[in-house]
Amino acid sequence: MNDLAINTSAPTVVTSELVDLVVKGMVRGPITPELQAVVDAGDAVAKGPVVMPTQAGIAHAGAQVRLPEGSDEARAVTDLLHVFL
Repeated sequence: MNDLAINTSAPTVVTSELVDLVVKGMVRGPITPELQAVVDAGDAVAKGPVVMPTQAGIAHAGAQVRLPEGSDEARAVTDLLHVFL
């Protein structure tokens, strides 16, 4: 259904955990094994119960969700945004 290039080097759960962390900005509470994998990969830092994304993590998450520039999907999203605004 979707022929976008997707980075499959990271496990899906870790990728979704990273994107979720970047959207939230930080997570407070016990560190789950998935979050620990994100920290171990260098995409987040943990201090006590707080986990925050690193600049590299933000860049990796952006690369995971970004549409290819000039693609039909990107044009459709841009058109929808302009209609919304």
